[in-house]
Amino acid sequence: GIDGFARLFGLDSIGVDPRLMRLLIAISGENIAGGLAGTAFVAYISSITAREYSAVQYALLSSMTFLVGALGRAATGEAIDVYGYANVFFVTAGLGGIAVLLVLAEWWRSRAQVEVSRV
Repeated sequence: GIDGFARLFGLDSIGVDPRLMRLLIAISGENIAGGLAGTAFVAYISSITAREYSAVQYALLSSMTFLVGALGRAATGEAIDVYGYANVFFVTAGLGGIAVLLVLAEWWRSRAQVEVSRV
């Protein structure tokens, strides 16, 4: 896992405590994933907005998305208190996995459509 990644890129030889190195790699991975997700979000929002009203529509859609995230943090914190962190993590990871499967299904469907239109 993370220790193998640190050894592969020589990060374990810079003299930092191994626990701190794992934390730094995990935080970096989360930031990279967040950046990729943000890029995908902007691309998706850009594809569904009308050109004439793109600024207003983008502002409203992104505000609603961030509002859901902000309000969801309280519910997530409550769920962690009630069910435990591991259970909430597994539910969240499962929902993320479903989202990835839906994206892959849409990609496969659109790719099949392009191939049919070429024939």
